[in-house]
Amino acid sequence: MTQLKFIVFFLLTFGYTIISNAQMNSDFEIRPLKFNWIKHDEGETDLCAHGLLYLRIGNEMLSEEKDGEWTLSAVALNLLRSLKPGYSGEDQIEDFIVPCCGKPYTDGTNVRLLGCNQGIYWEMTREGKNIRHKTPAGTEVVISLEDYKKIVFAFADEVENFYKKSKPKDLSRTGYTEAWRLMWKEWHELRQP
Repeated sequence: MTQLKFIVFFLLTFGYTIISNAQMNSDFEIRPLKFNWIKHDEGETDLCAHGLLYLRIGNEMLSEEKDGEWTLSAVALNLLRSLKPGYSGEDQIEDFIVPCCGKPYTDGTNVRLLGCNQGIYWEMTREGKNIRHKTPAGTEVVISLEDYKKIVFAFADEVENFYKKSKPKDLSRTGYTEAWRLMWKEWHELRQP
């Protein structure tokens, strides 16, 4: 048992995540593999949680460790947005569901995540109590909205826990104070069961 405790301690200490059953479905799986901050200030001014991502739709692998880092905080917010009633696939999700980068900007009311031209996108369509995922390569899977919601909440909770375990943000040095506030307000509203 001591060896198991050491392994869990090692994985959590060095930013690796432990897979939860809520993050897996036989047809759709998305989970953070590792978290980090890009800036060298231990995250005090880096507002975006970055890291490695595992993403599989059906038998198609869209991201794994070898594919490099993504902005996991933007992924979480985009996935939470996809749970909104009446979601059309284009509602406030910028160019990618999984963006390489995604800084929060605001018009005073809404938050937009703006980034570069690299990322992963797939179609999500509501079909009653199910959600259809279709990749650009044509892979399609349908899972229950309830299962998808559990997967999204588990992902978002892991990202938020990374923020909670990190140093507090020094927003005075970022220029994104209002966007930061609005992002977390929207996040917590969408995260309600």
